[in-house]
Amino acid sequence: MNWRARRVFAVSPSHPRCTIYARLTDADESEDAGTLNPLKARLSALLVDQQLLKVLLNALTGSLDASKSDEESTAVYQVLSILENLVDLNPEGVFGRDSVVSAGTAGTAGTAGTASSLESDWVNILEYLAKNRLPTKRVEVDSNAQYASEILAIILQSAGGRLRKRFVEELGGVDVALRALAGYRTVPPETPEQIEYLENMFDVLCALLMEREAKEAFIAGEGVELMVLFLKGRTAARTAALKCLDFATTRYGKAAGVCVEKGLLGLLFAVFMGRSSVKRTAKGGKRRREREEAATREEEEVRCVSILSNLFAGLGAGSADVDLTQKRQRIVAKFLERDLEKLRKLVEVMVVFAGRVASEEARIGDAFEGEDEDDVKEEVLLAKMDAGLFNVQQCAIVLAELWSTENEFALRKGIVTMLHEVELTLKFLKMTLTDYADSLGDGDEEVEGTGGDAARRRVRRLISQLGTD
Repeated sequence: MNWRARRVFAVSPSHPRCTIYARLTDADESEDAGTLNPLKARLSALLVDQQLLKVLLNALTGSLDASKSDEESTAVYQVLSILENLVDLNPEGVFGRDSVVSAGTAGTAGTAGTASSLESDWVNILEYLAKNRLPTKRVEVDSNAQYASEILAIILQSAGGRLRKRFVEELGGVDVALRALAGYRTVPPETPEQIEYLENMFDVLCALLMEREAKEAFIAGEGVELMVLFLKGRTAARTAALKCLDFATTRYGKAAGVCVEKGLLGLLFAVFMGRSSVKRTAKGGKRRREREEAATREEEEVRCVSILSNLFAGLGAGSADVDLTQKRQRIVAKFLERDLEKLRKLVEVMVVFAGRVASEEARIGDAFEGEDEDDVKEEVLLAKMDAGLFNVQQCAIVLAELWSTENEFALRKGIVTMLHEVELTLKFLKMTLTDYADSLGDGDEEVEGTGGDAARRRVRRLISQLGTD
């Protein structure tokens, strides 16, 4: 770091210079954000290149204790806000994924700001946040603890896989998140700080669960059992728990077997069928509450469908493993209960999203009428995805998995009948799955029958088993 930079930061983070610095990196400070934000992004990358992260970390670890005085608590908050602003403004630059400053200025990402050096700086910051700013007890959650958990989530969501893996492997990141969540497994958060803290720590866990190493640690750390407890507790954290289970079971077959073993199916279908009520904090007027409840309900339904798709993938149809076959059959058996009501619900969910996708496709078609089809193809796809195309595809996968189950003629008859009731046929499932298979990119990852080519093979197998319409 050059002498000018050292001089700027050779002060307490509570010094007015630090406040000014936080404003310089604040993406919301400019009225003309379109003009100044690119400049701020460049500034943030330049400062990181000049080892700002080390300076901020030294300030936090060297002299600040948020519990000692209001001034130091404010100083900690200021430093955390600078970290947030840096990531918001230029995630590519501050994580070393891009050249942070151009030739002719202070240097390049190849000097002090090399990717490896930046990564180590970020690991140290993650370690500080995890070990020094996350509370060990519910009563210790204050505004700084809540903000630290938010910064932790922002960093892990924005960083690349290498940093997330290091947090998991070197710092026990999954255990950090699970311990933080465990205090709320049966008793919901009581203060606004606790509510935000809990949401942030779920975000931390979901960010980590994008990595296979985190999935392994999640299973070893009894993460499935903890999520099951959240579902049993019927608190507002239920939606976040479902999201974690969705991430944990994606491309990781071992998690599927554990979920069935630990009693997830009954709770999952109770949520899917709307039989499991949740105590939620009332906000706003009646109409607002109703809209929020409807949105939450819909999110939970699609999470349940996605988890079911993951479970079927992980438990592999036609597997020679007797244990996997029995667990798969337990899922199928759930759909046979109560006159196929769960199957009917699955078709209903698919039809709702299919209707939205069709409407959006028609709207986009009218908007781009007369333009070259190839030019608008991507726009149409993005619009359909926003309308819920992926949800339609996941429902179709689960229906096809049920259809492919041997000797379950009641399920096949039910699928045909229920599709006919909404003016659809097996051809709709085949078309949906064909489009989905075509959209799956090539990949080297061959994990439990779910990545790249393996995912495409799975979908192609389901299409072939649907036969002719």
